[in-house]
Amino acid sequence: MRRGDSLAAIQTYSIDELIAIQAAPFPNHIKLDVDGIESLILAGAEKTLADARLLSVMVEVDEGNKRTTDDIVELLKRKGFKEPVRRHSPYFENNHYLPIGNYLFAKTTRQST
Repeated sequence: MRRGDSLAAIQTYSIDELIAIQAAPFPNHIKLDVDGIESLILAGAEKTLADARLLSVMVEVDEGNKRTTDDIVELLKRKGFKEPVRRHSPYFENNHYLPIGNYLFAKTTRQST
């Protein structure tokens, strides 16, 4: 911190909290690209993930971290999502971004709420 810099408080909310206080409409799709804290974000979305109105979730994952990737896949499968479709950008081939992929999860069935 440089001299003269000041600190500011930042209010944070989980996805479930944002929806509960009606600060955000209920999503039908969620895209996560949060550079390593995907599990924390998903943990704050337990109710939203279980809701049939949410149709899909796309998560950018680091496949180099197999345990975290497996945990994300298992969590979303428990919440009613199919095995993900995995995509890797051709722009990232042959460089350090290679283990990064987008995983698209879709709900197995659509139920009325």
